[in-house]
Amino acid sequence: MTYQIHSGILYENCEKSVTRKLAYIKYPFSFTKKQILSPSNELLLTADIELIDSGKNDDARNYILLAPNNQRIIVGVPGYAENSDPEIFGWPLSHAPRCDHVSFRYLNQDFQLQMLNTQYYMITDVRGQRIMDFIHNGFIGGWTVHTYMDFEPSIILGLFIFSKYLDKENEFLIV
Repeated sequence: MTYQIHSGILYENCEKSVTRKLAYIKYPFSFTKKQILSPSNELLLTADIELIDSGKNDDARNYILLAPNNQRIIVGVPGYAENSDPEIFGWPLSHAPRCDHVSFRYLNQDFQLQMLNTQYYMITDVRGQRIMDFIHNGFIGGWTVHTYMDFEPSIILGLFIFSKYLDKENEFLIV
């Protein structure tokens, strides 16, 4: 199935024409907290970043998708790129270690959201089978989403938000 995301709205895509609105992202005041709503403005999911006290010097975090009753639907764990894990290679002097994937479990299956670059994200299962792609549309704007497994529209948008969280992990902060 193919979808389009424009301005935080997920559309069904039928034969090169964007058709109906399936869900959309509402941006509350919190920088990380996002609400995913139905076309009739019903709250479907909430996405956020949860800080974890890992007992180490770094700030461990999980990406979470919550149902309206605050039940955890998906918990994503960001991971470092190969040759970037500070526990193995130490902390770089000039930049933060690079994160390039998020591991998560959904419907009793393990998946990984991989950032190939800032304009292409791919979700694979444990066998390496491609499950979903988020591809930026370049100058046209928006994102094309290809799914190779059935997902609720709210889950697609939630995983898209996880890709944006992952992108922010690697931004260079200027103080």
